[in-house]
Amino acid sequence: MSVKIKLTIINALVLLSVLGFFGLISYFFLSYHLFSSLNDSLAADAEKAAGEIIRSEGNSLYYAGDVFAEVVYIYDIETGLISGSERYKSVIQDSIADITAINEYMPAMRLEIPDSQLRFYVAWYDNDYKPNQLLILVGDAGYIYKTLDQYKQILFMAIPFVLIIAAALGYFLAYRCLKQVQVITHTTNNINPSDLKDRIPVKQNDELGQLSATLNSLFDRVYGFIQSQHRFTSDASHDLKAPLTVIRAESELALRKERNTEEYRQAFKNIVKQVEKMALIIDDLMALASLDAGPRPALSLKIDLGAALESSADKWQTAFETKKIKLIRDIQPGLNIYGEPEQFSRLFDNLFSNAAKYTPDGGQVMISLRDESGFMVLAIKDTGIGISKEHLPRIFDRFYRADWSAEGTGLGLSIVKSTSEIYKGRVEVESEPGKGTVFKVFLPKQSV
Repeated sequence: MSVKIKLTIINALVLLSVLGFFGLISYFFLSYHLFSSLNDSLAADAEKAAGEIIRSEGNSLYYAGDVFAEVVYIYDIETGLISGSERYKSVIQDSIADITAINEYMPAMRLEIPDSQLRFYVAWYDNDYKPNQLLILVGDAGYIYKTLDQYKQILFMAIPFVLIIAAALGYFLAYRCLKQVQVITHTTNNINPSDLKDRIPVKQNDELGQLSATLNSLFDRVYGFIQSQHRFTSDASHDLKAPLTVIRAESELALRKERNTEEYRQAFKNIVKQVEKMALIIDDLMALASLDAGPRPALSLKIDLGAALESSADKWQTAFETKKIKLIRDIQPGLNIYGEPEQFSRLFDNLFSNAAKYTPDGGQVMISLRDESGFMVLAIKDTGIGISKEHLPRIFDRFYRADWSAEGTGLGLSIVKSTSEIYKGRVEVESEPGKGTVFKVFLPKQSV
């Protein structure tokens, strides 16, 4: 059974319950109102009729007025004589036991006659001539029962009609509302997993429209990830293939004819250099794969970020001194983070490597670590060659290098970015060609 039919059935059942409930309530209220009106009219007529009773020459009493009630009777409790029209005397006679239940503490009472549409209003009739007289007014409730029957017929006819109309409208609305679900299903079934270019049409900004937009956003991210993986695979294969080509060429050249010891040594040096390059690429790829897998709580420790940065700076001090680069430190102590020490060591090393590589002899590199607005901000500023504007948007892409002639794997800044993101942080860069570059890593403070 489809969702449209289920919604239609549920809507119809709920509507039937509501209509049935309100129909029943309205029927009882109408019945109560009509019978109350009849009783009130009989009570008012009783007061009026009491002043219009006439005593005949034979000292008998009879009613000579005109009121709403069908007939007015006078009943003598002592003699059992009923004065009035013959029309309902037999009915009154049959109900004497109920009528005489009235007492002096009960000024009036109303009686509903079983198996009849008549209603009696019984009250004491006080007169100086003859005591113990009852005034009996007979009201015909036939018009009430007729009205109630007509109302029931209207309900029995109207409720099914309204139910059918509501069910049809409910099905139509369910179809319109769920049409977008069919579009989503059709589009997702037809999307090529290797391409993901198709998108779900979004025509409205309702819940299903928002769902469609969310799925489209997901497809965009997946498509971007797939494209990134394609580029990554292509670049990785190219960067790994290049040293393999050199190794093969050197090996084939060395084996082609007899050579002296120095030529063999040079060939082996070239091979070792390419192997080291491959090892660096594989090492960086393993680091990125580890970062892509997410945090590893089992390997995480409390890290004194300032002490770790100082240690990394000490390790690079010799490389900076070799190029006569002045290293300035401004590290705030007491900043801790919970994470993997190896990941932060690699992050620092990649930033120091860039600074040492692209800062000319006699330059300056300043490192700082400060607590700023809920973030631990690591900044490394150099007076190097800088990065041109066209390269800035892509320097964090994997295997991207602004200068392809420079040594390196093209993965260092990708590792910096991935490391900052795995700890809910971010990395920013500011650079001006010829003046230098500033890398800033923002890491949110933790309760360690």
